[in-house]
Amino acid sequence: PTEETPAEAEEEALTPEEAMRKGTDTDIFDTNESAEGKEALYSMEAVKVTTKSARGRATVRMMICLGILTVLAAALQFLAVNVPFVPKLFTVDFSTIPELMATIAYGPLFGILICALKNVVHIVIVPTGVVSSLTNLLLDSSFLLLASLMYSVWMVHRDKKAIEKNKQSVKPYGPFRMMFSSFVAALLSMIPQYFITMYIAYPLMEKYYRKEGFSLTELVISYQTSVVGLRRVFPEAIARLLPDISSVAVGILLFNLPITLAKLILVTIVTAFLLKLFLPFMQYRNKQAQESVKIDME
Repeated sequence: PTEETPAEAEEEALTPEEAMRKGTDTDIFDTNESAEGKEALYSMEAVKVTTKSARGRATVRMMICLGILTVLAAALQFLAVNVPFVPKLFTVDFSTIPELMATIAYGPLFGILICALKNVVHIVIVPTGVVSSLTNLLLDSSFLLLASLMYSVWMVHRDKKAIEKNKQSVKPYGPFRMMFSSFVAALLSMIPQYFITMYIAYPLMEKYYRKEGFSLTELVISYQTSVVGLRRVFPEAIARLLPDISSVAVGILLFNLPITLAKLILVTIVTAFLLKLFLPFMQYRNKQAQESVKIDME
């Protein structure tokens, strides 16, 4: 027979009350608890202990993913393209995709943080792009905030315990819910985007880029030229529907907002697909952590 160690002998000599005061695992048991009940309680305690480790890993994984998304957003910003028959001043890029992924996975503040860091990188590389970077930050932030708000409202409507799940870093995700909420957010974001472009972006550009030949008058002329080009391409029945551009406001309504809306819809579709693939890697959620969430919520 094997000899008992002093620690084992001391543990066997303890009464249940002394063991509870000592803080051993027996403090979760009642002396009359069945073997099955003890095993279940042991499992619950083990899951709760493991959850702390899971949350630490979730934080590390989140930081890594945010770094990757920031690099991706900065790279995509430099891949901006011009849209045919639109003033060259107006370009389209898809750097909003990483921002929206972070917004849905971690919250709007992280999406806006990526947007800010992306624009800081752009300013460092292109110092003359301060105004465009500021405008981009404002435009993207308005969409990200609305998308997060709409998704949270829709998510809570479908899942009454969604708020508690979010506190436990276990976010329910539905691609169709995400697309629906982001589509609505894209439509609503056209209102702040109009005012930001009309009263912040273009006035600042006229002030700081006047020496380069930019002015609101020249901008209106470029809009008019774009309309003429479109009338040549479209059938006559459609060409007649295109209004004459008499002001910057009409140009924004006819060109900027529809193109931005189409871009955000495409961004939403791509993001929903990517999150379906990568969200399990972005959010560390093992089975033990999920079971702990269920226990804490009961």
